Amino acid sequence: MEIAFSIRRFKLKIEILGFLDFAFETNSFEFAFDRRHWFEHPDGKMRRWDFVRKTRRAAETAAV
Repeated sequence: MEIAFSIRRFKLKIEILGFLDFAFETNSFEFAFDRRHWFEHPDGKMRRWDFVRKTRRAAETAAV
């Protein structure tokens, strides 16, 4: 299930992928949690969640 809101330049999208599995996205960052999948982070650690800060240029492109 996906829910998306947009108020002027602010965008919020929530995707519910299953029980305790979800993704959350705004203009400035993306956050994902998955209990069955491991994300590899730049420091080499493996975690069940992933947080990515978007650059300003990427956020402006996504808002168009």
